[in-house]
Amino acid sequence: MANEGKVRITQTSSPPTYCRRYNGAGYDDYDAELDDLSGAGTDLWGAANHILYWGYSAKQYSLGARILTAPVTGALTWEYSTGAAAWTAFTPFYDGTNSLTDTGFMAWSNPPAATAWASHTHTGALPDAYWIRASIASHTTTGVFLNFLRTINVLNEPLTLKPTFPPLNVTDINQALQSRDLVYAGPNALTLRCVYKAVRDANGNGMPMLNLLHYWHANRSTLYIEDLAQNSTTNLVSEGLYKNYTGRLDAIEGDVHSPHKMHTSGFTLRFVLSASTAVME
Repeated sequence: MANEGKVRITQTSSPPTYCRRYNGAGYDDYDAELDDLSGAGTDLWGAANHILYWGYSAKQYSLGARILTAPVTGALTWEYSTGAAAWTAFTPFYDGTNSLTDTGFMAWSNPPAATAWASHTHTGALPDAYWIRASIASHTTTGVFLNFLRTINVLNEPLTLKPTFPPLNVTDINQALQSRDLVYAGPNALTLRCVYKAVRDANGNGMPMLNLLHYWHANRSTLYIEDLAQNSTTNLVSEGLYKNYTGRLDAIEGDVHSPHKMHTSGFTLRFVLSASTAVME
């Protein structure tokens, strides 16, 4: 299994305030699915006349999506609200979702003109918000999304820790023997013990990754933590059980400022959690 022994950490921020799908006759309420971490997924467009809407209580310029099944549709048209029932087309300047067929992140500039993008209720059918929407030219198959969390991949790529598999005991900076493991001490605490070389990038350099950890810690960034396959009660080779966590990095313990000392020494990341969910993949 490709996920053996990996923990992936991604910086996120809040999802849109509202999400609706026009189904040809009325509006499906997708608010609960905006930040869902564990569900079976929710349909995107189910027909050519369906339209997806995202509403923001204050103007924001990004949208993320975790896509479980890619839709097959005609071209997307993006529009922003200009008041009442008026809409103006726009094109995202960055679209890492490939028109909502891939998990990723999209962003648009300001404009959609700050003076033109208006908060409204769409003649009372929607909550009062700054809305964008996506319609499709045609529909072949229905896609499925898990959530619309805005992962900040444009600024900070996800950090994937790749400790030695199977888990090994390591010596910390105090020469104490520690198990390299991810320990959930719920409902609020998560501890990740690993070795320095677990955070090396593709070129074998650990400092950019360690700097990213310190950036997340200093800025109290909201993080999405995926335990891709580390559970002592699970057969890691044959099963895909893992857990998702949302929280922030509360402490970095260990001599991570001196990476040349950390090739066999352990350090610890401590997280304060706001949510955790078991997932089968």
